Amino acid sequence: MKKAKKLINLIAASVTLFLVSVSTKNTILAAENDLPEMGQKANVTFDKYSLMINGVRTPIYSGEFEYWRLPSQSLWLDVLEKMKSEGFNAVTIYFNWGFHSPKQGVYDFSGIRNVDKLLKMAQDVGLYVIARPGPYINAETDAGGFPGWLLTQKGRARSSDADYTQSYNEWLDHIDPIIAKHQITNGGNVILYQIENEYTGWKRDSQYMEDLKNKVKKDGITVPTFHNDKSGPQGTWASGKGAPDMYAFDRYPGLGNVGALPNTFEDPHTKGWGIKSPIFLAELGNGWFDPWAGKGYSYWREQRGTAAENIINKHIIGEGGTIISSYMTYGGTSWGYLPFPGGYTSYDYGAAINEYRQLDDKTAQQKKIGLMLQSVKPIAKTDLVSENTSSDNTFYLIQRENPDTKTKFYFVRHNKTNSNNDDTYNLPIKTGEIDTTEPIRINGQNSKVIIANYNFGKQHLVYSTNEIFTNFSNGSDDVAVVYSGNGDQNKTVLKYDSEPDVKVKTGKVDVKWDDNNKTLSLSNQFDGLANVQITSNEKSLRLIMGSYDQMNNLWEKKTDQGTVLIDGPYLVRTAKSENKTLNLSGDSSKAVEMKVFCPKDINEITWNGQPLNTKSSSEWEVGSIPGIDQDKVVLPELNNWRYHDATFEADPKFDDSNWQTANKDSSNSITNFTGKHVLFADDYGFHHGNVWYRGHFNSDGKEKTIKLNAITGNYGAYSVWLNGHFMGSCEMEKDESKQKDFTIDSSWLEKGKDNIISVLVANMGHDEDGNNKDTQKTARGLIDASVEREGENGADVTWKLQGNINGEDITDTVRGSYNLGGLYGERHGWYLPGFDSSSWKKITLPDQVSSPGVAWYNTDFDLDIPQNYDVPISLKISDDTFGPNGAKYRAYIYINGWLYGQYINNAGPQQEFYLPSGLLNEQGHNKISIAVWSLDAQSAKLGKVSLEAKGAYNTPHTVNVEKSPTYQELFKHYENSDHKTSNENIISLPPSDSKDNSNQSATDKTVVENKKHAVKKKVMHNAYVYDKNGKKTKVKMIRSGKVILTYGKISIKGRKFYVINNNKYIAAGNIDGSKKVLIHNAYIYNEQGKRRNKKVLKKNRKILTFGSPRQIRNKKYYIIGINKYIKMSNFVKRK
Repeated sequence: MKKAKKLINLIAASVTLFLVSVSTKNTILAAENDLPEMGQKANVTFDKYSLMINGVRTPIYSGEFEYWRLPSQSLWLDVLEKMKSEGFNAVTIYFNWGFHSPKQGVYDFSGIRNVDKLLKMAQDVGLYVIARPGPYINAETDAGGFPGWLLTQKGRARSSDADYTQSYNEWLDHIDPIIAKHQITNGGNVILYQIENEYTGWKRDSQYMEDLKNKVKKDGITVPTFHNDKSGPQGTWASGKGAPDMYAFDRYPGLGNVGALPNTFEDPHTKGWGIKSPIFLAELGNGWFDPWAGKGYSYWREQRGTAAENIINKHIIGEGGTIISSYMTYGGTSWGYLPFPGGYTSYDYGAAINEYRQLDDKTAQQKKIGLMLQSVKPIAKTDLVSENTSSDNTFYLIQRENPDTKTKFYFVRHNKTNSNNDDTYNLPIKTGEIDTTEPIRINGQNSKVIIANYNFGKQHLVYSTNEIFTNFSNGSDDVAVVYSGNGDQNKTVLKYDSEPDVKVKTGKVDVKWDDNNKTLSLSNQFDGLANVQITSNEKSLRLIMGSYDQMNNLWEKKTDQGTVLIDGPYLVRTAKSENKTLNLSGDSSKAVEMKVFCPKDINEITWNGQPLNTKSSSEWEVGSIPGIDQDKVVLPELNNWRYHDATFEADPKFDDSNWQTANKDSSNSITNFTGKHVLFADDYGFHHGNVWYRGHFNSDGKEKTIKLNAITGNYGAYSVWLNGHFMGSCEMEKDESKQKDFTIDSSWLEKGKDNIISVLVANMGHDEDGNNKDTQKTARGLIDASVEREGENGADVTWKLQGNINGEDITDTVRGSYNLGGLYGERHGWYLPGFDSSSWKKITLPDQVSSPGVAWYNTDFDLDIPQNYDVPISLKISDDTFGPNGAKYRAYIYINGWLYGQYINNAGPQQEFYLPSGLLNEQGHNKISIAVWSLDAQSAKLGKVSLEAKGAYNTPHTVNVEKSPTYQELFKHYENSDHKTSNENIISLPPSDSKDNSNQSATDKTVVENKKHAVKKKVMHNAYVYDKNGKKTKVKMIRSGKVILTYGKISIKGRKFYVINNNKYIAAGNIDGSKKVLIHNAYIYNEQGKRRNKKVLKKNRKILTFGSPRQIRNKKYYIIGINKYIKMSNFVKRK
């Protein structure tokens, strides 16, 4: 290979820059160029401007990532590397107390809870850590991160009460030594430590905060401590007793509309609160959580998309913010029973890195901000000069200045930040050497940072109407990368003692020399990425100018031999130089041309361990990197389903003799009880998942009503049986108790005998405690239950209950306490790899049965994903009744023994569930188990279940499968016993009388005579049912995706039909389809009219379409598969 030059063919950044060479009397602050390397001991200090690491001012651009929402250790590294590559220099981490402690005195920091390993990973990647161990974290998780066992304590949580103090000291005794070990003061990477979280509500206890502060100091925490003031800045815990070292706050501006940005972020320095620490956003909302029956995370991703990210972050920097942590940067998954009642399984959050760990333009926007903060050193120390609107109220303007270097920063945006207008503001720029006005284009939802009087390397930037992506020096060579909107007017000015030598290597740039002012002006004309070499005496500057979009796939990496720029790949993870070889690693979704700009001494480049065959082009090294072979990304159809009823607990013969007896007569819950004994599940050690109750009473034949009241959390439910007879269900929407009366049919009673009430109650998670009122102690399960008799006192009922196996003494310590509830199949390992369900009934999905209650569906499948591919995979449940009025059932989805999805068919919005690598064995065998709880007979069903690839990337990142116990390992002592670990004996119930009608059409009301000729067919297009004369009937339309039985094909009036029943037919085109030739390249869309992916079907290709065109958003589409559409215009020429 030819000797590598300096540049990757960087994305052309449109820029107006005034660069001036630096004289000897105008040098940049050299002390601010060198931060200690990771692993070196350093001190952390601060003043009102910024954090300082060994005296070096360091803006902190951090992102929140919760390890406990991604239980695959290999993927922790994947997320951390992506964060580092996307411009972050820190990661913020909540440490979840409940995730580590299933029982008081029991703590686990192994496997997916190995935070020592996590912190070391972050250090190896090059990220500082902001540690947030609570004790209370909120985080939209069960009980705000409190362990289940804490919910039954008497003392008020988040106070100085004795038993709570003892409990949180126990937690800190375990977590603090790990954090302390990794502090930067000990050669680690933890730079800040948060005490408590959003402690701003009722009955704030300053002694509690003071005790916490003293405790962590005693535990060896030497880095600065801070607290996160909720919806700040409010000044809470800014000073006085209990105040930590620094003041910080959170803010979630712009939810639903970024048009109302507050101008209060600098209040900590202007309100007289005595705060001497920097403007510190401990949480800057990067999205929002979505509730049950919500809008879905695509909505929040749109609301807090790239434009909002750009405007809000720059506004906060404009108000002096130098420590910013985005919540969330990777949201992950609230798997198992981790969610609080207000949220469902996905915790995508609309974050920059989505739940499937994918990057997009929003991530790229954060990279632009992060690299600017880290490379433009003077921004770490600025004073406000002015903040106001333009005279016509069109623009909002902030001006700041570094008091030492006099570098100026102008922040320009629309006053109404939701404006889509394309406007130009004439910005006055005035420094000691220039007084001018320049046009700044603000096109729609946009914001720009214009920098003037800026020294870097040996250069001096007078001003730029473009933004700085990054700047650095490789030895004596300076490099600056700048960008603006495509087509924006732009200018770059450099000042030299005499006219410099200017060579435009690539792109088109207008260059002017002003001999009077000794300035060089450059203006990018947007003809590709502009690469300009400027030389004057001993000063060398490489100026790269491009557009906003061209920065998205441009990556900066530091190596021992200098800084490298790489253009083209989807992701560059690492860059290491060794013996004149540059070793790059990263991901690509398609084969692309990669361009590398590297230090002069590099003469060989590798990509993912393979030599890169490059050629030099305008001082870039250019080579091709591979993409993926789509033929190797093959996901199996999920067939071979096995089915088993599992509502054994409703049978009166069921043996519950080893269940817990509800015999407690007091509780520390904040929920009152009115019955004879406490029924709350938590009081008996069952904190997560569904709980069964069985009430025993002796009947005198006069019982009329069963009155039940329960608290489940949002969108919970309970179902009731009497002596095996289904009585009905009750659904909740809000987090409150709900009473329902169930009328007793006297024929169901066994007079003079033991009668059994069976109740299955959901637990949708415990409330958080955001207002310090112990709301996490709100009961779960039944809170009151009685059997009413006619004209006399009610029956005396003895209640027993059963949740997860052994309650707090969990059996599966690998997956942990949040993985299991009290369903029969959960208690007996039906969901585990190794459990044999081959004797179960064979069925095909979608499946409809007739018995309400619980049923299990199991299947196995193999994957053979290439080891160098990253293929995020989801499991999707498709039910044509999905929605508020749909069938009332909920599903619990297990993958290889891990509960990774909770689905509610009549609530939603989630239908797809991420199956992460490491839990999913991508090169081997896998098991899916789905428990379905149907709330009535009409809803006893499960829709079609399928796997979907969300993308595919060639990657060097390797994933290890998490080691977790099989059925044989967890139940090996009980295989031939009565499973006493689950506190019950197994009994056999009569087989269900429901019939397997999963393959029958909704129109099958009569029997077709020739059954032996029946053939299964899948309906690909919603199909009307016709009669023998070819006329539409009133029979319900058959939905696409339905598998039906057909009995041959006939012709009616020249049109082909399939026979589906006596005198019932559907058009053959809805099944067979017809081939049409594309006259244009075509994208594939979903049923909402949105592109499914970037795949393009090529012109002249024959495509099989089904049925007549369908109108979506005023455009017509042909269906080509389930939820796959192509615009009709790609087949039919427009007139």
